[in-house]
Amino acid sequence: MIVLIISYAFAALQPEKIFEAPQFKRNIYYQEGMVVGGDGSIKNIIVHGMRYSKNQNYERLVIDLQENIHGDPSPLIQVPYYQLALLPDYHRLTLTLWGNPQLLFAKDKVLASIKTSPTLESIELLPVLDDKTWTFILHTKKAASAEIFSLSARLIIDLKLEK
Repeated sequence: MIVLIISYAFAALQPEKIFEAPQFKRNIYYQEGMVVGGDGSIKNIIVHGMRYSKNQNYERLVIDLQENIHGDPSPLIQVPYYQLALLPDYHRLTLTLWGNPQLLFAKDKVLASIKTSPTLESIELLPVLDDKTWTFILHTKKAASAEIFSLSARLIIDLKLEK
């Protein structure tokens, strides 16, 4: 089993499976691989909101961000560096967000909001394990495709179940 997971991880990091995220919605959904985006120079961010919604053709998770400047929240012009790994064989999407994140949002509210989702089985909101990054995992009911993009201080993930 460990060999299969390692082999899959290496396959997911092949150059043809690494994509750059757009800064606006383009209706390009990825089924597997890694999508990267954001600005690596942004440090000290605050995750002050996360919300889920259903739309006609997709489901959306929005992550609201601010910059922490000397203890004061300030607006961001763009999001910090991030990586979204899509693992369809495991029905999982993993997002890692850089920028020394502080988590200041209602986690219980996010978890409760996805209970009626036709796509999401659960969200695993991991604790911040180091000072530089935060990771969370979206577990899907079946293989799903995703589009990720940013709108100023928001990181947006749109999800669709594969047919």
